[in-house]
Parts: sequence; structure tokens; C-alpha cells
Amino acid sequence: MTQAVDRFRYRVTFGKQGPLIYTSHLDIARVWERVLRRARVPLMYSQGFNPRPKIHLAAALPLGYASTCELLDMWLEQPLNQLEATVEELRSAAPAGLVIDQIEAIPLKEPALQTQVRWADYVIVLDEHLKDSDLTALIDGILEREEVWRERRKKTVDIRPLIEKLWVEKDEGQRLVMRLSISQDLGSVRPDEVLDEMGLDVPHARITRSRIWFASTSS
Repeated sequence: MTQAVDRFRYRVTFGKQGPLIYTSHLDIARVWERVLRRARVPLMYSQGFNPRPKIHLAAALPLGYASTCELLDMWLEQPLNQLEATVEELRSAAPAGLVIDQIEAIPLKEPALQTQVRWADYVIVLDEHLKDSDLTALIDGILEREEVWRERRKKTVDIRPLIEKLWVEKDEGQRLVMRLSISQDLGSVRPDEVLDEMGLDVPHARITRSRIWFASTSS
């Protein structure tokens, strides 16, 4: 059987809002398969008895988190001549909560998305309002620790090296921002784990991933 040759590669930037925040990473991939078919995007498929569309998502987003910066790479049989028109077709085919931002062409030889991602920024709106000085003290407290050990399902992990930055933004009310590792090499940490270590109310915090940093970009 002749091996399929990659032809064209594109990257979609999209958001995950509303009811979709409770849709798993695997199910989001399935949602995308349906959306791309409805929009008649000329997808390439894998070889074998159960061909699958050649699409890859950048990094899993925990259930209950919103996002404005998710990334999906797709490989196509034919080029997209009208990117803005394709964006509109995807928007028409997308379910509520899947917010299509843009499409851009990507070199075929660029490494896989999953191997490029390094850090992610998360914007957190807390249910409890703290004095800025109190929140700053909590931030300083965790950043000054040399080790922050967390019990996970099969092992204990020091998450301190996975916390790059923490800061407060006040342009739209008080918001805590975290830059955390999502790297395959370093490991990853969730914002709710950091909130828990800071002694903050985790269940009622509203968390949105706002930016994904590649290893090649400066953070």
C-alpha cells in the first residue's frame, strides 16, 4: 500500500467557552472532526483499517477550564485559498462554545505541537476577594519555597520548578495570573494545584487559559 504524503498544514487558534469547558480533551478532538467535515475541509487521513483525520491538539485543557488560545494543527489534501472564508465556514459549523479565531499556514516540517509547547498563562478570577497586599503575600510565599510537593495518583511530585511566574492584574478587577509548565519534558502542573497550595478557594475559581508559549518564544 502506498504511504500517504503530507501535503498542506494549517494551524487553527480557537477558544473553549460555555458548555464546552466540561468536554474532555478526547471529545474535543471528536468535536473538531465533525466541525471540519461539516465545513468540507479537505482533510488528510491516516492509513490502515480505521483511517482517522490528521489533526493534533497542542495540550490538554483540564475539565472546567475555559480558554481563548487553544491550538489545533490539521493536514490537508488541498490548500486553503481563502483563509477568512474557511474561518467563517468553521464558525458556522461549530457548536456553542467553540470560538474560532484564526487559521494560518504552517511549514510541514515544523515539529509537532505537543513537543513545542512549554508554558501556559492562566487568568484566575477568585470567588473570594482579597486585599492586594494579602494576595501578593500568598504569591511571595509560594514563590519563595524551594520545593512544593504534591501527592498525585501514583507518585509525589515537586511542582515548584513548574511554576514560572505568578502575578496580579487589576485592569478588569482583581485577577491572579499564573505561568505554568505544560511541557512534555519538564512535566505539567494545574492552576488548581497551585491555588490549593496557596490556601485559596479552588472549587469556585474561574480559570481561563489565555496564552500558550512555545519553547522557541521568550517568556
